[in-house]
Amino acid sequence: MSDRSLDVVMNHSEASIGQIIEHLPVWVQVCDLDGTVISVNQAATEISGYGRDELVGQNWPYVWLFEPGSESSEPQAWGAAGWPIAELNSQGYVDEFEATCTTNQGKRRCLSVTLSLLKDDQGNAKSVLMSAWDYTGRKNREADLGQAQKMQALGQLASGIAHDINNNLAVILGYAEFLLCTSESFGDVVRQALSSIQEQSLDCANTVRRIQLFSRSVPKSQFSSFPLNDLIHDVIKSNEEEWKFQPQTRGFDIRVVTDLVSMPDIYAYEAGLKEAMSSLVTNAVEALPHGGEISFRTRVSGEEVLLEVGDNGGGITPEVMDRIFDAFFTTKGPASSGLGLSIAYNLITQQGGKISVDSEEGKGTTVTIALPYHASESNALPVIDETPNQKSLSVLVVDDEPMVANVFRAFLEASGNHVVTCLDGSSALAAFEEQKFDLALVDLGMPLMDGWEVTKRINGLRPEFPIILATGWNVSVDEGLERGAQVKSVLRKPFGMQELSSAIDQALL
Repeated sequence: MSDRSLDVVMNHSEASIGQIIEHLPVWVQVCDLDGTVISVNQAATEISGYGRDELVGQNWPYVWLFEPGSESSEPQAWGAAGWPIAELNSQGYVDEFEATCTTNQGKRRCLSVTLSLLKDDQGNAKSVLMSAWDYTGRKNREADLGQAQKMQALGQLASGIAHDINNNLAVILGYAEFLLCTSESFGDVVRQALSSIQEQSLDCANTVRRIQLFSRSVPKSQFSSFPLNDLIHDVIKSNEEEWKFQPQTRGFDIRVVTDLVSMPDIYAYEAGLKEAMSSLVTNAVEALPHGGEISFRTRVSGEEVLLEVGDNGGGITPEVMDRIFDAFFTTKGPASSGLGLSIAYNLITQQGGKISVDSEEGKGTTVTIALPYHASESNALPVIDETPNQKSLSVLVVDDEPMVANVFRAFLEASGNHVVTCLDGSSALAAFEEQKFDLALVDLGMPLMDGWEVTKRINGLRPEFPIILATGWNVSVDEGLERGAQVKSVLRKPFGMQELSSAIDQALL
């Protein structure tokens, strides 16, 4: 081959290599030894968001590249080491290290960077080749997996303690309410003390209830088809006290604006979605201590319905953003439980949805919820004609906690009912076969024979007999049917007289 032919082949090969580098999905740039950018490929512009002319000619330290975990995006955030020319000269490369890229839109991308020293024909260093792989997607997937594992661990913890705490609260709250309702001789001081006990018990019970949202799967039997826009209007209205009236008493206004498009109904757990959206409203209000705007926007993207809940508050710092969905993490002090966004995350992801947060300091925060809208049959619940029960009843109470059983007895006997209490399933079944009862109230969490088993055995003896399942766990009538146990209603612990009366009325319909 002639020298001219060899030159043609070499030039062609160099051109091909150049085309390959240009189309690699990896950020590739060539720099002078002092870090000044000589050339970049297309991926560099796509990852960074900067144009080629904005990147070329820039000197180290770059305004778009800084150390991961740094709170600042300024160039000096990289530290005192500067451009690692000493390490490059000694070994010819700098092995893979992490860096963060801030795009020209203010987004953050996670990069894995490698530096290689390029030499001339005499072996002298002439330039530096930098390659950077964008692994933001992988990091996000790892973060999602880690978040799911944390939720699972928290759910196991919640499941283990909720029953015991709710039993204790049932006794405290029950007797406080019982004394308030039945003892007219108490003075104002005593009644105020009892009211405070009752109020604090209810607050504690609500916290336990929210923690329990981690321990239970979203009940598929309670999914239904409904218009998302209608639910948004409902959430705005039901939280009006929080976002409208309370701020006005402090001398400032919060506005709620909506941009809701026509869309298909979604198939989801409506109560859980409402809980999640209410938590987002609470967070948005807290981000607007001097007033501002909360926005609700819906749109359709592919096979998903998107809901964006935004505020124009101060935004979220990067270090806080990394922990935004962690349970009990809060920047609001002891007044906050730190459960709002973590509960929203759990409720949304368990419904097959996704939730993400986008925020810029000084400009506000937007939370985006994506839900599938594929159609499915609605599990409509039957309409119940609520007619209060008035007659005296013979009631079998089954609870392994004597103090809780005594609270049931006190409430029921105060209403003129006859009560038999049993502390285990075996004695309850023996009493059920010996006596005639109108109603059974069965605790779920009992040793040896739990409430499901007691219920199934009573079902076998009298199939239509009304049973109320009492529990500190988050279960439903439908879950009983899935287990082969037919209960008429569920009474959540802790409870008051009104809740007990409502459960009885529903069971006897």
